[in-house]
Amino acid sequence: MDAPKPFLCTAALSLGFALLIALNPLSLPRFLAAGLPAVLIVAAGTLFCPKRTIPGQLLGDASFALYLPHRFALRSATVLLLPLLPTTLLGAWVYVGMTCLIALCFGLLTHHLLERPLLRGFTHPKAARA
Repeated sequence: MDAPKPFLCTAALSLGFALLIALNPLSLPRFLAAGLPAVLIVAAGTLFCPKRTIPGQLLGDASFALYLPHRFALRSATVLLLPLLPTTLLGAWVYVGMTCLIALCFGLLTHHLLERPLLRGFTHPKAARA
């Protein structure tokens, strides 16, 4: 695997965002106006980014596991939490905050207890050592 390239990471990210802003008002096809900048932004984060922990990386790693159980978390919160809250704006905000927190907890638990062990089990031993 190639070494991290911080300069290329910064350059690709900067150019990607600059193009996103500069190409937006032009009447170009969407794949050019948004696609080209998106390619540079994704390349900055995946191909050139230094290999170190970044803020939010755990949420990115767990994104699929966050998606899978969120309906169960929402249903649980609706059944258990909603009857306890007042029918006011504050009650609505508490409900939204608590359901987000519950869904996040369910997702992270799914990631740590199910997804990661399954991924380790399906990883080829030679590839895991590399």
